[in-house]
Amino acid sequence: MDKLNGLQTAVYNFYAPALNYEHKDLCSSLLIDDALLGAALKIFDLLLPLAIGLVVVYFLVDLTEKSTTLTRGSVDEKFILEALLKLALAVSILHYGSYLVAWFFTANNTFVNSMSQLNLANTGDNLDYTSGLVEYLKDMGTFECLGMFLPGCIMYLGSALASLALEFQAIAKKVEMVLMGSVACVAMGGVFSTNKQNSINFMKRCLACALHAGIIVVIVKLCNYMAVTQLLAAFGDGGLQLSDFTACLKPIMYSFAAVGSISVAKSAVNSALGV
Repeated sequence: MDKLNGLQTAVYNFYAPALNYEHKDLCSSLLIDDALLGAALKIFDLLLPLAIGLVVVYFLVDLTEKSTTLTRGSVDEKFILEALLKLALAVSILHYGSYLVAWFFTANNTFVNSMSQLNLANTGDNLDYTSGLVEYLKDMGTFECLGMFLPGCIMYLGSALASLALEFQAIAKKVEMVLMGSVACVAMGGVFSTNKQNSINFMKRCLACALHAGIIVVIVKLCNYMAVTQLLAAFGDGGLQLSDFTACLKPIMYSFAAVGSISVAKSAVNSALGV
């Protein structure tokens, strides 16, 4: 940067964000957030009395339905003990529900972190392309730099929009995870009721949510790797060929491809788990 004058530095600031392709760390840093657990547990505690009330309702409805379908002699101590045992197990799950939610978030953070450490190729994720940009700009004159402003603005805006789109996806996933953890107590209460399939489906949705969070990170890293290969092609004999403007736009294209792939991945995960 010290080699560049004021105009050259201004051009550099337009192109550098797209060439750095910093989106690869954006999603993982947003999804691994300990504050999510605290928010989920606070809402969980607020909804816990409602969940306990639902457990009692489920118990009474289940007891009533079974009693009406049995003969008078079939309603014995075994039947009553079985019903009370289900009630006790449901209440126990609710009692330790906050620990289960905490485990869910901890496991999810570990999974997302593992995906963020995944190295998809030996090229490395931290290659610095901006040094080639500095070498390219340092010998450019005033009119040449002015000629690069318009394509530079396009690259800068495209990179900024791609970053915002990926950040929106990551934030939406954060909110979804908090909501899933918050209302988990309501689903837990129905595990031992006649409508237990709803609780099982909710657990599968929680698993799908955690898997999708990790897959988001993988998708962004994969698109980063493909963008790296395109940027390598934009290098000539030791210098960056910015005249090949299409090659310079490839990182932005792969960023928007990542945004679209995230929705496809969610549908694929949901289909795999049957939710």
